[in-house]
Amino acid sequence: MFCAAPFIHSFVSTTGKKFLCCAATRWSNKTRDLDDWEGEDYQYVRNHMLTSDEWLPDCRDCELQEKFDPDQSLRTQMNRIWNEHGKPTLDIDTGNVFGVPFSYDLRLNNLCNLSCRMCSPESSSQLAKEAEKHPALWPNWSQRDDTFKVSLGAKNIDWILKECNFIKNLSLLGGEPTVQPEVKQLLVKLIECKNTSVKIHMTTNGTNVNSEFFDLLKQFKNVSIKVSTDSHPDKLEYIRGGANGKKIWENIKKISELSWAGNIDLSTTQVVMPYNLFDFWELGKLVRESSWIKEHQTWLVYTPHMYSPMYVPKKWKDLAAKIAKENNCYNEEKHVFDGIMIEDENLIYMQDLKRFTELTDFSRNKYLKDYHPICHEMLEEIT
Repeated sequence: MFCAAPFIHSFVSTTGKKFLCCAATRWSNKTRDLDDWEGEDYQYVRNHMLTSDEWLPDCRDCELQEKFDPDQSLRTQMNRIWNEHGKPTLDIDTGNVFGVPFSYDLRLNNLCNLSCRMCSPESSSQLAKEAEKHPALWPNWSQRDDTFKVSLGAKNIDWILKECNFIKNLSLLGGEPTVQPEVKQLLVKLIECKNTSVKIHMTTNGTNVNSEFFDLLKQFKNVSIKVSTDSHPDKLEYIRGGANGKKIWENIKKISELSWAGNIDLSTTQVVMPYNLFDFWELGKLVRESSWIKEHQTWLVYTPHMYSPMYVPKKWKDLAAKIAKENNCYNEEKHVFDGIMIEDENLIYMQDLKRFTELTDFSRNKYLKDYHPICHEMLEEIT
């Protein structure tokens, strides 16, 4: 079996549409129809996973990830979850013996309180507002009809509440899950049906330590919280619009000090893009100096392509590695520097990044040169 995801897992996007997983292709016009768990497209993918060791086109992100860090690919994680739950029998028609997914990645709406540059209006209500106000920043948004835009909002989640007894692995993302009423509703239902042993993975921006929300989350016995923050606190507001880096750092410590019913894994995670390529390691260094964060993870941005550091000109990739070495941070982040070398530079993507950066900087009145000056210098060379 090549990958367990199509047999055990369902990814639900902010529009309510379902996909193989968060790493699988979602933005193509040829996206598979996976709203029907027993449908033909699911059966095709499952059959492929049982009979072939070849990568599907949908799985490009995992294929790239496994070239330099296979242990962190989503395929590896899904296979691990299947193993942890006793390797239940897989079925091409029904996925598994239960007939429903027992692992979910839920993005229940786009409600969010930040406007991160590498994100999109589909995943942030703040960016949706920005797209309405400044159409040039998000030209594709104006092509979306009202039905699509409404689909990103509040939802009826009765369909998942009915499956609460079967859920073994639950990932909560957004938007921002700590401010979404649907996430709270789901946690309440899981507690009511006494399924507090479900393994919960929550990715949060760390801006909100709401006692009502965390009083629910603390009742679960196995919780992993990843605070997604992409730069040193002093620089964070550039990439993550509306963020107060120092306040988020205080909130991380508050979370660590809460009284939890069971095991709590608290970690930080960041994505590496051209903006922070030359100083992303500052955050990891800060985490390693703290005593309350278990782990720090760094990931490459793959898409949108203009935000992927893999397409940066090689001389700037080499400079980023040199700076990390000079600050004794290269070895801890070697997988990042290995990863960015997989693809050749792409001038078109860098031109797109330069144009979008200039537009966004002007509209937000926050300028790249004041936060990440080496990236600014790099983009100045792009013509």
